[in-house]
This record gives sequence, structure tokens and C-alpha cells, in this order.
Amino acid sequence: MKPLGRAAGLVALPVRAAMAVALAALAAATQEPRHWAALADQLGHVAAALPMAVLHRAHGQALRSGQRPAEAVTALRRGLALSPDDPALLRELGRALRLAGQWEEAIAALRQSAGRGHGGAVSDLLRLGQRAALPVPQPGVRPRQAWAELADDVPRPPPTPAAALFRIRVTGGSAVDSPLVQSLAAQAHVAWCLDTDEREKVGDWPGLAIYDLPLPAQACLHPQALAWLNQAAARTSAAVLRSDHDHVGADGRRCDPWLLPQGDRLWLEATAGVEARRAAAQTEAAGPAAHVPLVLATLPAVAMPARALPDAEPQKLSIIIPTRDNPGLLDAAITSLRATASRRDLLEIVIVDNGSRLPATRALLTRLAAEPGVRIVPFDEPFNWSRASNLGAAAASADRLLFLNDDTEMQTAGWDRILAGLLADARVGAVGARMLYPDGRIQHAGFVFGMDNGPQHDGRWRNGSDPGPAGRWTAIREAVAVTGAFIAISRADFAGAGGFDEAGLAIDFADVDLCLKLRARSRIVAYCGAITLLHHESVSRGLNVSRAQRRRMRREWALLQARWGDAVRHDPFHHPAWARTGVPHDGLRQPTMDEVMTWSL
Repeated sequence: MKPLGRAAGLVALPVRAAMAVALAALAAATQEPRHWAALADQLGHVAAALPMAVLHRAHGQALRSGQRPAEAVTALRRGLALSPDDPALLRELGRALRLAGQWEEAIAALRQSAGRGHGGAVSDLLRLGQRAALPVPQPGVRPRQAWAELADDVPRPPPTPAAALFRIRVTGGSAVDSPLVQSLAAQAHVAWCLDTDEREKVGDWPGLAIYDLPLPAQACLHPQALAWLNQAAARTSAAVLRSDHDHVGADGRRCDPWLLPQGDRLWLEATAGVEARRAAAQTEAAGPAAHVPLVLATLPAVAMPARALPDAEPQKLSIIIPTRDNPGLLDAAITSLRATASRRDLLEIVIVDNGSRLPATRALLTRLAAEPGVRIVPFDEPFNWSRASNLGAAAASADRLLFLNDDTEMQTAGWDRILAGLLADARVGAVGARMLYPDGRIQHAGFVFGMDNGPQHDGRWRNGSDPGPAGRWTAIREAVAVTGAFIAISRADFAGAGGFDEAGLAIDFADVDLCLKLRARSRIVAYCGAITLLHHESVSRGLNVSRAQRRRMRREWALLQARWGDAVRHDPFHHPAWARTGVPHDGLRQPTMDEVMTWSL
């Protein structure tokens, strides 16, 4: 960072020259927080001597980047007092307010900036999961809350000969004059019958495969619903035909679409949907399925179905925690694990100490080392999360491993029983958990691939009380990957996947790489929304803000893409009705015909 020089010297410069120097200093900063903080102090003198909106904005940006958000807010408000409608100032204020934890005010400022035409503010709102706050909707995409605006735009299927007869079983009421029967009368595909009159109707369509379709009497089918299911039957001869559905809200409008994943072997076992099964294949509980990714039915609103949690007697578990001079965080992490476990005596704590120097850290490690079931592994090398984790795994004695960040705190009582139940499933290779920021917002609910910014955390920034679309953020389901901040795996699967890549993926994406290796070995990566931890994200090593850190992250991302190709961009569990811009599961769209036909296979 080039110094600005004495404030007095700058004051003597003409106004334009002072502005040019200040903005050039911003551009020349190395993006290290300590450099931004030093620059902010110098810009503060300039802004005080030359009270101009652009200088207050530069001062506020430097303060925010120097991790001083409260001061940044003050500086930016000074600038807005001089130029109340400046969209760049409003955007910077929104970013500073968010960093200060003032969410409502931050979104309001960003919305004002976007309304005045600042494209960067639009991007910020999308990245924060605030599509509903956009002053102008994006073409063809609506916020999750505005599903009713898209619900009726269901395309017609290509012309398809009749291949399926749908035998409708009415549940939860009488079929007489029910909404279901009224919607059946409007179907484009006429090969259907009620199970009460099948003898009369089945003979009208000889040679068709018969599918049983149970639906509540209050359900309403889209006019193209059976035509789409017939199209899927004709193309695939699947034993099971699925489609998606939504609900009717208290205001009478359609809402809450349940867009279920394709082929999820955990979530679909516990989630009811619109599903037709071929009569001849009723005993094939897991026969081939075709999923039409369109909302073809509107069902009465019901409570989220409860699911019995996995539960098994815990086995010995080695918990591997890399750390460096974070005694308060480390102590809280270990204490919370022990306090909430049903069998704390089966927890082995393996601490990989990356050269801690603080007296408080040394005292904590000395105390812990004297406790039964604790191992301290020295690691006096430059920080490499993958290598630290591999060293911890090598020193661990249990057959089950849990890799854990030192900046986490367990919130779920009996988490070890739930984890043991999932790891007892022979299909499961790894288990991740739900992570919350300290303010209660979701930090991680599994990864989603294929977004416009690469792999992203699902549910990020949403309120922790929000279960997510169809309850996905609290569900137990498959995911393409889970964060290494909490990832449990058997020693055999860890060894079979080759552990973490300490040579190529030292810090970023090693967790994603491991999950991809497990899935390539036909192992399930399970996201468990029933296990919740607080996560003080990146408190221990900081965020990737410096240019060197960003270069490393780009290099590791390029390596991951070169290694995995389309696999790191394709998410089989991400429904095509969800937009690929912004954050996952924030924007809705109608799938294209190509997407519908591909998913129906």
C-alpha cells in the first residue's frame, strides 16, 4: 500500500487532485485488513479537511474493508448527508451495515441503491438471498415467496400416444363433486378412472399400463398433469412416476412448491409427494422412477411430515480439530460436544496444534493433554487444513472420524446417537450438519453445485427458524457435498477416498473434493439438518480478503474443475425450477422443455 503522505499536504492540493490521490490509494491497497485500516485513518483526515461525498465513500469503504464496520457506517452517513441519492454511497452503506449485523437497514440501503440503477447493489441483494427486495423483478424469475406468479405457466407436453391408464384413489374425503374430480374432468389425457369404477373404464383402454395414483379429495390437478405423467411413462416405462406439487395458502393463492430432488435415497424415503406406481410393480418398492420436474398438482396445506431420527448406540468417535491460538473457541467447541453427547466417554479429542504461541492456548492444551481421551498433535508448519486433518486422522484411534472446526459449538443434544444412526447405514459415506451463524442465520445446509458463483452453501443468510422449501434445511437428505467444518466419515471410507488433498487443495475445496471422491465410489454424502452447530465462520484463520488468498482460492478452484469437470458443476439434487443466480433456493422459474425432458429420464 502506498502511503498518502501528510494530511496537511493533501489539503493544499486542489480538490480534484485530492480526490484522485484518495481513489488511487484505494485501488493500490493490497486488500489486507491491516492495510485497509491504515489507509482508512489517512483517508479520514482527507475527508475531514475536504468534506465531499466521494471522499466519505472512499473512507467508508476502507473502514469496512479494514473490519471496522461501525465506523464505516458513520463515515458513509456523513457522505449521504451531502449527497442523499448517491447510489454508490447507498450501496457501500448497505454493505457496511450488513457487516455490522444490521440486516434490515442493510437491505433497505441496498434496495435504494438498486432502485437508483446501481447494478452492484442488485448483485449484492441476490448474493444475500434477498431477491424479494429487488425493485424490478428479473425476467422469468420470481422470489420464492411469489410462486403464484409462475404457478400456472406449465408447458404442454409433446404429443404422445396413450401409454398409461391412471387409476385414481381418492383419499381424505368423498369423490363426489370434489375439487379432484372436477380437475380430472378437465384433463388433456383422458385415460383415467376412479378406483371405484375401474371395471367399467379399464376395458376402454386395452393394453395400457395401469398406474395407481392416490390423491386427496381436495387436490387439484393441472389440466396437463396426467398428460405429462403419460409422456414420462411412454418415454421411460418407469415403474414409478413422480411430479411436484404446491399448496393453497390462507389467502387462497398458490404457494410453497415442493420441488423434490431426483433420486435422493434419503429424503424421498420420508417425503410424500405426487407419485403413481405401476400396478404390476407394486411390490417393487424401489423400482425405476421418472420425475417430471413440474408442479402438476395443488394439495391442501398440511403440517411438515415428522420423521423418526436415525438412532443407534454410539461407537468410539475420534474428533479431529485443527487449531492455532484460539483458546476460547477451542474450549467452547470441546465443552459443547461433551455436554450434548449421550456417551461423552466414547469421544476421543485429537487436537492438531498449528504452532500456537499464546500463554492461554498453551495452558489450555496442557490441561486438555492431562485428560483421558485427548491427544495433542504438534503441527509446526505453514497452515494447511488438509494436511492438519490428515495428520489428525493418522493419530486417531477410532474407526469413525469427525473433522471439526475449532470455531463451532454443538447445539443438539444426543447428536452422537443421530450421527451413529446415519453412519450405520451401509450406503452413507459422509455426514454433514446444519451450521448457524451466532446471530441465528443459516451458514451451511449442504452445498449446491451449478450456481453462477460456483459451489455455494445452501440456506445461507436465511433465518435459522426457516425449515426451507419442503423442509430441506432441517431434513436428512443427500447432498453433493458438505462443509469440512463438520464432516463425519468411517476410517475405511476416508482411506478409500485417499483422505484430503494436502498437496493441491490446502485450504479451500478439500471438503468438496473428498465428497466428490466418495460419490464416485457410490457412497452417499448425507446432510443432516437434525444436527445443528453454531459456526463463527473463519474466525480462526480469517476470510479470504487479501490478493494472495484470493489467488490461492482461484488456483484451487481451477484445480478442482480440471479434476472433476462437469461433476463439480452438476447437482442432481438441485431442481431445475430453482434459479441458478444469487443464492440457492431463493429464485423460482419454470424449467425449460429440455430440462423437463432430461429430468423425466
